[in-house]
Amino acid sequence: MKNITVTVVFIFFVFCVHGLQTQWQPDYRLTNSAAESYLAYNNGHCIAAAGDSVHVVFTENRDNLTSVFYKRSLDGGASWTPDILISGTLDHLRTAVIAVQGQRVHVAWSKIEAGIYEIYYRSSTNGGNDWRPVINIVSLGSISVDKPSIAVTGSYVHLTWQGEFSTSQAYISYRNSSNYGSSWGTPQQLTVGNYRGSPSVCASGDKVFIAFQDDQYGNKEISYMRSTNSGVSWTGGLTRLTNDSGASLNPSAAMSGDTVFVTWMDNRYGSIYQIFLKKSENGGAAWQADHKLTNSTEYCQYPNIAVSGTNVHLVWYRDDNGLEIFYLKGIYSGNSWQQITKLTTEEGSSQDPTIAVSGTGVHVIWVDRRNANKEIYYKRNPTGNTIGVTTLSTIVPGEYLLRQNYPNPFNPVTKIRFDVPSSEDVVIKIFDMLGREITTLVNEQLHPGTYETEWDAANYPSGIYFYRLITSQFNLTRKMVLTK
Repeated sequence: MKNITVTVVFIFFVFCVHGLQTQWQPDYRLTNSAAESYLAYNNGHCIAAAGDSVHVVFTENRDNLTSVFYKRSLDGGASWTPDILISGTLDHLRTAVIAVQGQRVHVAWSKIEAGIYEIYYRSSTNGGNDWRPVINIVSLGSISVDKPSIAVTGSYVHLTWQGEFSTSQAYISYRNSSNYGSSWGTPQQLTVGNYRGSPSVCASGDKVFIAFQDDQYGNKEISYMRSTNSGVSWTGGLTRLTNDSGASLNPSAAMSGDTVFVTWMDNRYGSIYQIFLKKSENGGAAWQADHKLTNSTEYCQYPNIAVSGTNVHLVWYRDDNGLEIFYLKGIYSGNSWQQITKLTTEEGSSQDPTIAVSGTGVHVIWVDRRNANKEIYYKRNPTGNTIGVTTLSTIVPGEYLLRQNYPNPFNPVTKIRFDVPSSEDVVIKIFDMLGREITTLVNEQLHPGTYETEWDAANYPSGIYFYRLITSQFNLTRKMVLTK
């Protein structure tokens, strides 16, 4: 029996940055059936969020057949809808992954039945209320295709997967849609040779980045492909990211503007796998040094990453008197890291975590055996992604003022500056063209002064948005334009 502890961490940022107190809430059981429930065993995301909507996909082997199920929360993870079967009739399905942008939800999954391998895609245009027909993305007969990863930016949907001709010949493929998944371009085989391992795709504007495990160097390394024109061509071709004597496995990639982060598990310093991270600030053209994030005496496995503005969020699992989920947050684009947090403490193994971020909320799901069979559990930190409000001046302004955001138009990050002449609660919210609230940037008490906050709209489509400053004595709305 594991010791059950409750840890409440209060973090206060100095350096002229005001932050809310952050606390992880209790575990929440998402699935409850006699069947086994699974998340993608590669590094694809099984949870995605936009505004207060949180979306989850998983597979479950009901009636001895594995199918894809979907569920969502419309209140930031406080409550959840029942499961929805989205893979059509019950089928022999494997990994399922998800990406969200605004009200558009994109899901992909792999299937094997009677020796035939395929990858399918399905989408919703209204936040998961209704679903468009299933699309067959790839069907290569007896040639294995598996481990899909999906990303979305603007009208483009990017999908990558691993194919395998034989035990010694594997490859990475890619296919995209330029019209929100309505139709798809020609599939591209990006590599030739032994590139076995869990591709992870991310995108920002016209930039697409795919990291994967590369087995052609004798030991296992991480390589990548990048595009600056939405996948039409690939700049520089295949590029090696890691080069050390250990094995580098299971990369997970994320982007914010031109900044790319890749995390993976690596045993270069001994037999124990640790979590590493590498960053590029120019879309993958040049890279900073490898950064070792953990120093554990037990294996750290299968990291999964999400980025929001200058915040970096990672989860992974390791044996800590039983398999448990761990979390780490980086601030200032990963230049500073907080303490590692152990998210699970219950009896029964917890593994295969995946993470999503929206507004101030951080959302994590994983596979858990505390109920004897495998179930999906969820945990959230409603204020764990507070970007913060930077104090520009403590001189008392003569009046309230909400300035025009800059840059404007922007892609995908913009800054908002405002003046507060008295101490009170200040709220800044973002709304779409239909007047729907999509996120809250600021919700805290501020003293008199001039402040600045920022909005990272990487997960939202191009268009006109509105930001509103709300206090007990002042209310003003301005317009801004997101162009991708």
